[in-house]
Amino acid sequence: MKLSPYGKIVEEEIRRIPGLDHYVLMPNHLHFIVEIQRAEWGTERSPVSAPTQSVSQMVRKFKIRVTKRVGCPLFQRSFHDHIIRNTADYQRIWQYIETNPLKWENDCFYTRE
Repeated sequence: MKLSPYGKIVEEEIRRIPGLDHYVLMPNHLHFIVEIQRAEWGTERSPVSAPTQSVSQMVRKFKIRVTKRVGCPLFQRSFHDHIIRNTADYQRIWQYIETNPLKWENDCFYTRE
């Protein structure tokens, strides 16, 4: 897909998200996988189960940065998230992200423009 000027800004900002693993930008939405790391103490992983930043905080910061650069909000208020719990789930979601552009012509918002 060819990115619009706004799409290029979104891509620049999504690449700034810590732990970004895989993403796709679509004309009217985006999908991405983020790996959340725990804080580390020395050479062993921290026993603390909470990451230093929540997914909601990451997405909020991303949306704010894009909105400031574009000059108007582009995103809806909420977002859908899913916790990937195993390898099979990861592979299924990675494949969905990878093949999503192939399905764009079937989207109800698709136009030839």
